[in-house]
Formats: sequence, structure tokens, C-alpha cells
Amino acid sequence: MKRSVHAVVLLVLFLGTGLPAAVAGALPAERAALAGAARHIENLGGSVVSFEPSVGGAPCFAGGTAQTFCFEAHSFSPDGEDVTDLWVSFYGDWTVTNAYVLGSPAPSCSPGGSWGNFSWSYQTSPWEIHINHPRFQVPGGDCVAFYCFDVTSGTGDPWAWERWYWKGDDSGAPPHHPCSNDLYTPAGQHTCDEWIKPRAAIPSCDPRALWMLPEVIDAQGCAYQAQEHELTLFNNRGSAKTVNLTYTMSPVDGSCSGPASVVVQGGLFAHFDVSLTPYGQVGDEVTCQIDTVDALDPDIHDTSWINKEIVCPQEYSAHVFKMKMVWKYGARPGRYKVMTQVSVHDQAHVLLPGATVSGDYTLPNGTIVSLNKVTAPDGVAKFPLNTAQVGVHQFCVTNIAKAGYVYDPASNHLNPPCKSLQVGRSDQDRP
Repeated sequence: MKRSVHAVVLLVLFLGTGLPAAVAGALPAERAALAGAARHIENLGGSVVSFEPSVGGAPCFAGGTAQTFCFEAHSFSPDGEDVTDLWVSFYGDWTVTNAYVLGSPAPSCSPGGSWGNFSWSYQTSPWEIHINHPRFQVPGGDCVAFYCFDVTSGTGDPWAWERWYWKGDDSGAPPHHPCSNDLYTPAGQHTCDEWIKPRAAIPSCDPRALWMLPEVIDAQGCAYQAQEHELTLFNNRGSAKTVNLTYTMSPVDGSCSGPASVVVQGGLFAHFDVSLTPYGQVGDEVTCQIDTVDALDPDIHDTSWINKEIVCPQEYSAHVFKMKMVWKYGARPGRYKVMTQVSVHDQAHVLLPGATVSGDYTLPNGTIVSLNKVTAPDGVAKFPLNTAQVGVHQFCVTNIAKAGYVYDPASNHLNPPCKSLQVGRSDQDRP
């Protein structure tokens, strides 16, 4: 049942035209922001690289396929700083075999400017590309060139994100080295000094309407110890979806749970947590299968798996399950009998006998009475107290001890593990 793990990078901002219509339509604010040029900031501020299939190449990527992808490289310089170099970095399992500048549309600058010769090389072969194509920009310069890359595509569920970095001539005020908003900086270059624009994004050719990511999580853990795992749903359509989720253990040795449903807006992601507790011995493996189904269309669905290998034995622990506190009149006037019962569970939420429970009574005058009692076969320890004080009495568990067990206060059903009770009457008379 195991499948290979895909490296996934999840962001919701992306650039360029040519994305699936539903996705593009789902992000009008982001697309409008990226379409506008930052014309009132210094030097190379606002320069950006975005995926632009309208000028040529493929509109989406298919893993393991030889394809061509084209990008718009748009630079700005209100005070006329020149651009010397540009870096574009694909994922590490992509192979770039060629890079070139398009002649149509040809590189252009407005209101003026000129271009040097184009060349390219590997910064890191075969996926990180260094482009040398000088732009001699005039004040107020706005220059555009389209660069295309012949590649063998790799992974990128559901988009492949390209990082980029501009190198200016360092004249005037910064920024001289704007980069994508992941702070990408090629080795040996000055640190990125502006990171306001997203990475470029190539969408997957996969037509699925609903994605659950990652497809497989391989993890290790201790027997009977819960671990949280984050999964992500992507809605590859333009309208919101309510997605129902089910969780199935295989073999049926453990527990697996999460939300019963998740709402995912059109073109966006929704994150949710799945809790998996494996039962068994060291070396055992269990799997939780998570199935998602569109609430309105059962043909839209996806599946992910969490595989858990048990690498450490059961951790025996104890915690407070519940507490009960009562009082009654004593045999003599002005005397009261208080009883606190503490139920103790183990790590599997089973009542635990033979555990020594320690606790403190705090009396109305501030006096503290410390007691230790052992849980009976029903997992309950009883703490009697005779008192002459009228007012609020509080009892708090301070520790649970048993050979081979540790006290796990984080699992207490009451936090803090305390109970309070008004004891007696103000006139101390029996009714």
C-alpha cells in the first residue's frame, strides 16, 4: 500500500497567465497585484519573474516529460540602475538542457534602454540556471524579456515553483538584488535585499479536481503514543467545496482520527491534522488510510496514507481521569467530613489500580494537608479529611506513582487536576 513520497511545497500566491481558468479566476487580487509594476520605489525594486506560457512552450508540467517553459522577466528601475544577471532555480529533480531568450516578442525597454548579449550557464547542474543578459536601463526604465527553458520535468504537486534572483550594478540606493519571496540567494551572491514578489509557478497537467497532500507520510513512533500529522487539501476548481473525510486503520491495531469534513475555497488550500496512535510491539507497522470525497459529487475524491513503524516500546503512563468531592456533617457539632475520589487512567485510558496518588488539601485558612492514597482495583483513590473549618476546601493531585509508570499531567482530563467545594454552613449548625 505504500507509495513514494512526493516533496511538496505549498503556497497560494502565483504569477502569470495561462494557469487553469478556475485557479486563475480564484485569485484576482494576487494576479492584479503581480500584474502591476512597482514604479515609485528605488532601483530594481518590484522586478519579478513569472511563468508566461502565452509566448510559447507548454502551459503545464508532466513529470518525467521533455518540455519547454517560458517566463517573463520584468525589471524596473526608477533611477536607472542596470541589470547584469538573473538566476532561475527549478526543483532539484528537474533537468534543464537549454535556455534561450525569445526573439518574438523581442526584449524591450520603455521609455528607453538597451541590451547586452545573452548567455547562460549552470549555477548548479542541472536545475539552477545563471543568465547573463545585461539590461542598460534609463531612469524610469521598464524592461521585459522572455526566457525559455528546455527541461525534463520532475515533481511539483500540484505546482512547480521557480525561485529567482536579480543582480544589479549596485549603483544608487537599494534594492539591488530583489528575489522571490522565499529569500532565494544563489551561492556567492549578495544577500537578497527585497523579497516582496512570489516565485514563478508552473501548474500540473493533472486534471484532478481535488488533491490531498502529501500522498504518503512515512513516520516512526512509540507504541500507544499519539502523533499529529498535517495534511493539506487543494481545491483545483473555482468554487468552494465541502469535503468529507474517513479514516481506516490497517491492520486494525491503533486509532486514527481527524475532522469529519473540511471546507476548501476554490483554488485554495485547507490544512488539517490527523492523530494516529499505533498499537503493537517494536517492529510492527500500521497504516491509516484517509479518504476524501466531495460532499456533492462522489466522483471527486482522493486518498492519502500515513504509515507508522513502531520503533520504541509502549510508554506506560498514568493520568487523572476524573475527580469527585463531597462533604457531610461529622459526629460532633462543628465537625465535617470531606471525601475526594480520584480516578486514574493509564496511557490506553484504562482504569489503573495500585497507583499511589499524592495530593494536597488547601483549607479555608490556608493550611495545607498532604495525603497519599493507593488506587483500588477500580482505579479510584479516596482521600478522607476531617475538618472544623467552614468555607472552600480545595484538593489538587500533585503526583501519581507506580513502578514502570510515569505521571503524564498533559493527559489529565482536568487541568489543573483540582476540585473545590464549599464545606459546612456559616453558623456551623446542623440543619
